[in-house]
Amino acid sequence: MIAASTRGPRADRSATVMRKAADNGIWLCKICHTKIDNDPVQYTLEMLREWKKAHEDVIRRIVGKDLEAALLSLKNARQYHQQSRELVSFLENKRVFYEAMDNERPSLVLDSLSLIRERLIAVRANVDPESNVFLAMNQLQRAIDTFLRDIGASTNMRTLKCNASDPNWRRFSKELLQFRAGMIIIIKVIAGNADYKLTWF
Repeated sequence: MIAASTRGPRADRSATVMRKAADNGIWLCKICHTKIDNDPVQYTLEMLREWKKAHEDVIRRIVGKDLEAALLSLKNARQYHQQSRELVSFLENKRVFYEAMDNERPSLVLDSLSLIRERLIAVRANVDPESNVFLAMNQLQRAIDTFLRDIGASTNMRTLKCNASDPNWRRFSKELLQFRAGMIIIIKVIAGNADYKLTWF
C-alpha cells in the first residue's frame, strides 16, 4: 500500500511500517494493481487500508464454516457494485429529475418516476436486504413516495400546467426541488460506494 520505493505511489519516507511487511501488503489482480498505482490520488492509503480490513473481516467470518455457510456469508458481504453502477447510469439518463427547466413538464416527471420505481423493484430483487445498497434503494423509494404524497392527491401531473398563480403548480415546484436535492445526495452515496464517476449529477 505504501510503495516499497520512496518514489513510488503513496510513498512516505516517514512511515514507521516496514514497506515490505505483510501489514503493508494488499492482494490485487494485475489490472487493478496497475489502475490503483497509476492513480494514488483517487486510491488513497486510507482507502486501501479500509479495503484490506473489510476483506479480512469477511475472511474471518467464513473460516471454519462449511461450504454452504461460507458461500452465504460471502453473498451477504457483496457490495453489489455492478447493480449500483447500472442503477446510477439509468438514473443519470432521467435528467428531468435533477435539471431545472424553464417550463417544467409534470407528465415527464411522472413518467420518469414510474420507470425508476420499476427499475428499483427489479434491482432490489437481486440484492441482499441487509446490504447498504438495498437500504439506499429503499431511501430512494421513500423519497419518491414522499414526493407523490406531498404534492397532494388533488394534483394531476398529467394535466398540471406551468402557472405561477396555481397553488397546485407552486406546491409541485416546491416539492420537486426538495425531491431533487434529496435524490442527488442518495445517488452520490450509491455512486461513491460503487466507484462510479457521475457525469451529469
